[in-house]
Amino acid sequence: MSRIERIRAIKEIISGKKISSQEELLNELAKRGYSVTQSTISRDIKHLRLTKTRNYKQEEYYSIESRTIDGKIFDPAKFKSKFNESVISA
Repeated sequence: MSRIERIRAIKEIISGKKISSQEELLNELAKRGYSVTQSTISRDIKHLRLTKTRNYKQEEYYSIESRTIDGKIFDPAKFKSKFNESVISA
């Protein structure tokens, strides 16, 4: 299965279930037929910019960081890159 499919599966898992560890995520992916290593999961978490969130019970779980402006996803890295391209040094 491709990386894109795996990333999509991770998003579905995180959106539908409170996953608190990489091991839990590995197990959920295995149930869906994905055979990946912890290193791969770690890279995917970084790529997706997953963050640990606490609920009112102080339970931690992964969530997808969403930054939107006017309904559009705001990527600070892209913004900074475009800003740097447009600034003319004196």
